[in-house]
Amino acid sequence: MNRNGIRAFVIVSISLLMGLLIAEFLIRAYKRELTQNQNLLQQNFRRQDLLKSRYPGEYDRILGWVPQPGNHADTPWGLPTTILEDGIRSNGVNQKVLFKDVNLAVGDSFTFGDEVEDESTWPALLEGKTGQRVVNAGVFGYGIDQAYLRLLSLAPKLKPKTVLFAFIPQDLHRAGLSQFSGLQKPYFKGTEKELELANVPVPKDPIPVKLDGIRQVLGHSHVVNTLMYKFFPEFWLKGLGLVEESSHQNPALVACRIFSLLRQSQTAEVYFILLSGKTGEESEGDLKILEAVRPCLNESREQFLDVREEIIKLKTTNFEKFKRLFRLHMTPEGNEFVAETVYQKIFSRKSP
Repeated sequence: MNRNGIRAFVIVSISLLMGLLIAEFLIRAYKRELTQNQNLLQQNFRRQDLLKSRYPGEYDRILGWVPQPGNHADTPWGLPTTILEDGIRSNGVNQKVLFKDVNLAVGDSFTFGDEVEDESTWPALLEGKTGQRVVNAGVFGYGIDQAYLRLLSLAPKLKPKTVLFAFIPQDLHRAGLSQFSGLQKPYFKGTEKELELANVPVPKDPIPVKLDGIRQVLGHSHVVNTLMYKFFPEFWLKGLGLVEESSHQNPALVACRIFSLLRQSQTAEVYFILLSGKTGEESEGDLKILEAVRPCLNESREQFLDVREEIIKLKTTNFEKFKRLFRLHMTPEGNEFVAETVYQKIFSRKSP
């Protein structure tokens, strides 16, 4: 490189550095953080901890976390949420009605009902259609392993007539994780014949944040964080638990074993309900696990309800209605679609 080339390189480098410094100053001024010097990676990690967010959750030594009983006005979706004993979500206006039959719905946030009021979750709407009690035991962030453990913990007390085991494709993937959403969780070590529960009691604290020298220094910069999140997220978030931590187990194998165990239930009718985590936005990896698990679900065709397939059909035949089913989670209209599908496919055919 000649002298002119070196000079040009230096000028460009200095200009770029000055631009980054100015951008950093403007961002900090806008956020009123000119005098703060926190590492943003560590700060964001703490925000990812579900129990330190506005979700109405509390620590559980077996399940990792459960909904916290009480009336919660300050939720992430800005609507009041009522949690009853045992972390059961209220079904709203019908909650005081006495029902003869009890049906138990377990699952993740799509069953719990993120982003809607108590009476607009699909279990609550299904309760109104059937005239039977539908207990909403869904929990935000759960994988099918936690949903299975939740079912085992509640079934002896509630003695349900029917179990609605709901899941989205991502919940299968979560069965292969030891940490999710900043929290440690239980998981199963599985073979085709048996499951062994691991990481229980669940450690209360998340895995400590480990930052190398580069991230310890550059993690203080808003500009660097923004650019790294956008272009190199795997490197920037590696080892932080911000995304997830693998348990190094085969989630499809674990899922198939759980389904097999549930099919053998002698105390309740069990139905597997595949919901949609917003069709078209599900990851390729999650769908790959789903395809690996489908043969296990198809072994009990009468117990498997593919609501996701119905939603895919709707996307083709009535796209405007399809769009109204989702925000990040199901809208009240989306939950009505799920409740009606479950009612027609499962409960109406059981009516005398």
